[in-house]
Amino acid sequence: MGEILKSEVTKEGLVLLKISMQYPEFLDLKGHLKNIHLFSEDLIEVHSHLSLRGKHGATKYLLIPKCLRKNIKFKTDVICQKQESDKEIFFIYVIKKKSL
Repeated sequence: MGEILKSEVTKEGLVLLKISMQYPEFLDLKGHLKNIHLFSEDLIEVHSHLSLRGKHGATKYLLIPKCLRKNIKFKTDVICQKQESDKEIFFIYVIKKKSL
């Protein structure tokens, strides 16, 4: 994971950031330097669970907490991305608002 080393607000109201991260994490972007979303694991306020189903727990589900389910239609396309650090795995799911 990286960290923000410096931030500066421009006259236009944009925020310029100087970010530090490990080189392998930068390579994970695969050259995509637009449409970047930043998040901090320190902001996590809602906890969830993994659910196992089937023979020997072969099927695994990441549960959406009840407090976050509002306005989600469950027959919609969802895209997922997996990011790993030395200690953690992050799954990022994206649902387009137009489908809500």
